[in-house]
Amino acid sequence: MPEFTDFTDEELFVLSLSEWMRKQFGWGQENKALCTPVWEDDWTLIVKLHAMIETGLNGALLRELEKPALATIVAKLDTSNQATGKVAFAKALGILSDPSAKFIQQLSELRNKCVHDVRNFNFNLIKYLGELKEERRKEILKHVNKMAKTTPSCPQEGLLIGGMSIMSELMVHDLKCQARDAKRDFVYREFERLGGLEESKPKE
Repeated sequence: MPEFTDFTDEELFVLSLSEWMRKQFGWGQENKALCTPVWEDDWTLIVKLHAMIETGLNGALLRELEKPALATIVAKLDTSNQATGKVAFAKALGILSDPSAKFIQQLSELRNKCVHDVRNFNFNLIKYLGELKEERRKEILKHVNKMAKTTPSCPQEGLLIGGMSIMSELMVHDLKCQARDAKRDFVYREFERLGGLEESKPKE
């Protein structure tokens, strides 16, 4: 097994994220049958995963724009609106890929189904998908599986893997912002240093 020193910063971020998500959702290698829920229930899985991604999106947008004062406005934006929502801004700014945006849109629709009707507190994802028209069911699973980059053993597993991929994408974006900020700070310091050297030169 490779030592931690063999990993890049991006790989270490992804590894720490993976471990954190496994703890949050009770999802680990010891759970061989993922279709037997290892999370609390499908309602909690979907709502919690959506909240996690939405929070990550909020932070990524503010970090990219470098405008903390926009925090309240960004938080109130619709998440998955492809024209004016957080996903639209994230795509335009190069924070999210198109598959990620489409995955979030599907997750948002599932989340809305869960939270906007008290009768859905016992939401069962597999039962819900089975009741959909075939075309709609295939559309949801297509975007979930594409983000998961595999055919998961069940839709819940696909949501978890896809959600992890998106959180990894957002964490990598944060690393890029850190590098951007560090480079700019270095340039500013060099400019000030060279400016100081120029001022210290004796006049002829």
